[in-house]
Amino acid sequence: ASRPPLRARAQRTSARIYLILEFCGGGDLQKFIRSRQRLSEATAQHFMRDLALGLEFIWSKHLIHRDLKPQNLLLSANDERASLKIADFGFARHLEAAAMAETLCGSPLYMAPEILSFKKYDAKADIWSVGTVLFEMIVGHPPFGGADHKQLLQNIKQSELRIPPDIKTSPACLALLQQLLRRNPSHRSTCAEFLQAEFIGVAPSAPSSV
Repeated sequence: ASRPPLRARAQRTSARIYLILEFCGGGDLQKFIRSRQRLSEATAQHFMRDLALGLEFIWSKHLIHRDLKPQNLLLSANDERASLKIADFGFARHLEAAAMAETLCGSPLYMAPEILSFKKYDAKADIWSVGTVLFEMIVGHPPFGGADHKQLLQNIKQSELRIPPDIKTSPACLALLQQLLRRNPSHRSTCAEFLQAEFIGVAPSAPSSV
């Protein structure tokens, strides 16, 4: 068979899209936690500050991630001082100020109760997910479990947030967990309050709408 003309081959080549991505040699945060069972509070604080800086930028663009979990947080190296990067924006959505989403998406163990209840939600759903990530770093597993969506939601509604007695946390860390993991989103930390929390200490560069 004869080869296609050079011009045709060039057109097909020019239609390709090449993605050049940053290499994160440390793998994901879930693997990092499992290799150590749980992280020290200092390490968790370091990663949370990186996460807060990434979310500050996302929220300033009126975006919500909707699938924050340790598997979607990548590390630049397999090290406690590595940089943390937010990945997998497949469920991300743009929300104008005061807009609400209502699609059920994400990973159940890290979903906010309003999503599990099929209610409308905003960026405070990401706030809940951040709380589950912090809890898992400190304790070694998510704060609530269940065999399915319904049981998970029931456990969130009926169970109190508890840190195992053998794990000691600072008042600032415990206060942040309690603020992030409030069932009622109207009582949960706003994005700005999260960024300014004592445990995080990141002053937002632009006003937040939530």
